[in-house]
Amino acid sequence: MKSVLVAATLFASVAHAQTAIGPWYVSDMNDGAGSFVGTINDSGGMFGKYCYVNSQSCVWMMTADVGCEAGSEYPVLLNSDSGAALVTVSCKPIDGKNRYFFNSYTDVDDAVARSSRIGFAFPMESGQFRVTRFDIRQSTAAMKALETRMRKRPERPGRPATRDTTL
Repeated sequence: MKSVLVAATLFASVAHAQTAIGPWYVSDMNDGAGSFVGTINDSGGMFGKYCYVNSQSCVWMMTADVGCEAGSEYPVLLNSDSGAALVTVSCKPIDGKNRYFFNSYTDVDDAVARSSRIGFAFPMESGQFRVTRFDIRQSTAAMKALETRMRKRPERPGRPATRDTTL
């Protein structure tokens, strides 16, 4: 019950009707820009994939209780039950929360597709690490639901469509 309340609170600013798939929530963004899939950990942190209609692109993003400077990049150790990788994230504080956008999209995508649990270790100035973990079981079904939502979304007005077509 706690995770449903946390998800409703965190996703309220960007989502309407949500679909739950295991620990994942799939929804559309309120501004019509696209759709997302995300999961919440027991500490209230969020990890998810946001896909945008007009650019036909996606980004992985996570919140973490780790200080950062807006626009700065940081090294992070990605660890999952399928392997580990050194990735970089860019910090962007939004609504008082530090949001980290992954610059290593493929590494994150691959780890999510092959794992049931994922963690990220931030090196701290103290010599310690701040670790954030997420349950990502049923990620394949959640990603398929996201793809389905994106296929059903029309281009947003204001930008000419660039999709191939037959005339």
